[in-house]
Amino acid sequence: MTGLARTGASFGGKAAVFLLSTAVSVFIAEWSVRLALPDYDPAGQVVWQTHPRAGTVLGQPGTTARQIKNSGDYNVSVRFNRHGFRDRQDVSTGHDKDMYVVGDSFAFGWGVEESERFSNVLARLSNERVFNLAASLNIDGYEKLFPYAESLGAKFGHVVLSLNMIDDVRRYAVEEVETLTSPVVPPTRNGLDISLMTVKNFLLRESAFYLLMTQSLNHLQPLRRFLISVGIIKTINEISSGLPDRDAISVTADRLAALDRRYDLTVLLIPSRGLWVGARRSETREVHDRVIRALRERGVTVIDPLPELEKGDNPLQYHFRNDGHWNPRGHRLIGEVLQNALSGDK
Repeated sequence: MTGLARTGASFGGKAAVFLLSTAVSVFIAEWSVRLALPDYDPAGQVVWQTHPRAGTVLGQPGTTARQIKNSGDYNVSVRFNRHGFRDRQDVSTGHDKDMYVVGDSFAFGWGVEESERFSNVLARLSNERVFNLAASLNIDGYEKLFPYAESLGAKFGHVVLSLNMIDDVRRYAVEEVETLTSPVVPPTRNGLDISLMTVKNFLLRESAFYLLMTQSLNHLQPLRRFLISVGIIKTINEISSGLPDRDAISVTADRLAALDRRYDLTVLLIPSRGLWVGARRSETREVHDRVIRALRERGVTVIDPLPELEKGDNPLQYHFRNDGHWNPRGHRLIGEVLQNALSGDK
C-alpha cells in the first residue's frame, strides 16, 4: 500500500470514528434532555389534526401538551377537551345566552395560559359564560366550527370572531382548504433560505436537544445578533405585515357578512404589526381602515382595539418580544376592550 493510500485510509477511519462519536453524543444529549426536561420533548408539544367530524383543523382531543418558544418568550400548558377545543367548558352545554369566541391563534391564546386569554378575561369581567372555539385556522375553518359546535348541542348566541389582519383577509376560493396560520413562517428569498427553514422546522418538531440549545443561545445577545446578521435567525419584524388588495378585502367582507346574517356576529380586528414596524406602515394603516369600512358598509359590527393599543405610544408592549402574538398583558387589554364595547351594546 502506498503512503498516499495509507493516509487516505487513515483519514477515512478517523472521519468514520468522528461521525459515529458525534451521532452517539447527539443521541445521548437528545434523550438526556427528553428524560430530564420532559417539557422539551417534541412528543409533548401541541398536535394539530383534521378533526373527522368538524372537517377542519383542531387540537388532538383529550390531550395536554406544551407550547414552547425557543427564544424564551413562553412555555405554557395547552389542554384540549374531548371536542378538540382549548376550553375547560364543554360547548355541548352552550345556549343562546352565552357568548362564543371564534378565531385563529390569537383567540386560541398562542403562548399564554388558558386563563390569560382575552376570552377568559371577558368571561370574568362580564360574569358570563364565554366559550372559546379558536384554532389555528382562517375564515374557511371558522365557518366549519359553527355547524360542528351545533352538532354537539351548542345553541349560538353572541359570537365574537377575531379577524387577523395579517393573513385572514384574502381572496378566498370556494374549494380552498384552510391552512395553519401560526406559527407564521417568513417568506424565503432563495434556495438556501428554503433549505435552512426546512431543517429548522424539522428540528423544532423533532428534537428536544435543539429546542433547548436554541433557547439557551437566544439568551446570549452577542451571539444572537451575529446569527441574525448571517440570516440563521429570522426576527419577527421580517414577517409579512399583511397588505391584502381591494378584491381580497371585498371577498372577505362578503364572507363575514354572510356569517353575520346567520349568527349574531361581532368582528374583533387583530391589527397587523406592520402598523408599527417595517417600511410600509402608512399602507398598512390604509388597509386597516379600508377593512373596517368594508365590514361596516355591509352591516357587520366591528370592534377595533387599535386606539387602545396605541395609547402610550408603545403598542408592541402587548406582543411577545420575538413572537407576533399578544402576551398576557395584551390579552388583558383586549378583554377589557371587548367588555367595554359589548356592555355598551346592551
